[in-house]
Amino acid sequence: VLLHNCLLAMAIIGFILPALTLALTANPIVGDLTRLGYLPEEEFGWHKPQVRYEKSHFSKIFPKRQYDIIVLGDSFSLDEKRSWVNTLVSQTGLSVGVSHHRNLNLFDLGNADEIGNPRLIIFETAERRLLDRTQLCEQPLVVHNSAAHIAGISIKQVLKSPATTIEYRPVKVDFLNIPLGYYVKKMFSPYLDPNLQERVQLVTLKSNYFSNSRSKELLYYSADNKKKQWPATAPQEIQCGVATMRRFSADVLKANFLLMVMPDKSSIYGNYAVRKGISSSRLEGLFDESDVLYVDLYAELKRLVQQGTVDVYLPNDTHISGRTQKHVGNLVVKYLMWNGVLTNFE
Repeated sequence: VLLHNCLLAMAIIGFILPALTLALTANPIVGDLTRLGYLPEEEFGWHKPQVRYEKSHFSKIFPKRQYDIIVLGDSFSLDEKRSWVNTLVSQTGLSVGVSHHRNLNLFDLGNADEIGNPRLIIFETAERRLLDRTQLCEQPLVVHNSAAHIAGISIKQVLKSPATTIEYRPVKVDFLNIPLGYYVKKMFSPYLDPNLQERVQLVTLKSNYFSNSRSKELLYYSADNKKKQWPATAPQEIQCGVATMRRFSADVLKANFLLMVMPDKSSIYGNYAVRKGISSSRLEGLFDESDVLYVDLYAELKRLVQQGTVDVYLPNDTHISGRTQKHVGNLVVKYLMWNGVLTNFE
């Protein structure tokens, strides 16, 4: 028994001690791509101070509550201190509930009386998940987007910008909050499962687009490249699925429907790569012939990069930066007002 305990203790120390040493000597891991790709935060972590909201202005969806707007989204929407939803709430005074797609399906809302009667459904998804989240039609036929006109929502306050604060990337470890599991994974997963490193791709760009020390290099999630495998019928399948969701929102929920697609990081920066091979975006022109309410974030984020904006996406992360989140929130509010979905209070 003693020998067994000694061997067990040595094995634990063999795993924990190297990981703890790394945790105490390296920059804290704050990027999802540096965590997945086992690349050093010192080289790929952002240097330019970032913006984050001082507090969250929205909640995850709770039963027996009335929401003016429901957002069905993913991690781009659910990050409470960085999400664009904070700007939407602050500028309108409306109640907004947010849920991940895996927790709440749009079509379940037809039977969810306890959620109330939202006047607007916002469906937000990352580009790489757009096809599988809109595969709702048995035949990939283009469907006319005719749907009942829904009255606009009167906003409840004068437009105002939510309070934000400046965030600096931590470079010293918090001894009371060391995510030791990440460092164990970072130390040993390359040996136990080398394929995990392929989940993050590293590509050299023609110019500097990020505030990290390796500002000419693009880190992106390799799942972005799966768009190369989309069938030729993908545009029709997507358009049909979106039209189905819009009609359900109008006819059953009596709510407007807004589609938001967060472009893949590689879609925005791929054209600046020294070597080709990155999967191109599938969003350009996809909804040009559709009358669905659609905020064209692909065109807008591409414009920001073209004009030289640094850290449109975080260099060590698959997500957009806090400044970009706030910009997206402003864009959504303006778009909804322009299209009569939101109207000025009386």
